[in-house]
Amino acid sequence: MKYGIIFLQILGLLFCGVSGVLASEEHHEHHEQHEKHVHGEGQLNLAVDGSELQIELHIPAMNIVGFEHKPNNSKQKQAILDAVDLLQNTQKIFVIPNEAKCRVEHVKAYSTLENKHDEENEHHGKDEHHEDEHHEEGEQTHSEFEAEYHFECDSMQNLHQVSVRLFEHFTSLEELAAQIITPKRQTAQELTSRSSMIHLND
Repeated sequence: MKYGIIFLQILGLLFCGVSGVLASEEHHEHHEQHEKHVHGEGQLNLAVDGSELQIELHIPAMNIVGFEHKPNNSKQKQAILDAVDLLQNTQKIFVIPNEAKCRVEHVKAYSTLENKHDEENEHHGKDEHHEDEHHEEGEQTHSEFEAEYHFECDSMQNLHQVSVRLFEHFTSLEELAAQIITPKRQTAQELTSRSSMIHLND
């Protein structure tokens, strides 16, 4: 938990210039907020601070499991669990140079679909089933998969790049808007299946 707080503090201090547009979106109208969840797109935040490498992912559920509503059956529930398990497997999600000697200190991955499912099971009875369906059809829900990764690197000077392998596993994901912070620079980069390498020293 503390790693997530530290990461958010770092991003809050260092991303003020790069993410100004993102922050201003919180004050947009309701229909403009819907535009944040564009099908095929997601957000990646990466920060380097001393020996720490921290990465955050925010990806609409549609791009991960193909739906954004609460799971309706066991197949959809399993799809959520499988996706969370995959996101927790750092070796399948990122390729970090061995020379950097990075080790995983903390990983947290979850989906707001899990909370949506649990909360609605608790608060809604069977008699409200049709009302829930109407709500889902009439108003677009915006559920996400989120993940936090914390690495400690003994040879940070050898960390020149990080390869992102998400596109190999989630074919509906077309683009990641990456915000990158290092002690020397802050920059933005668009990642795709054809260009999925984050270069830290360019």
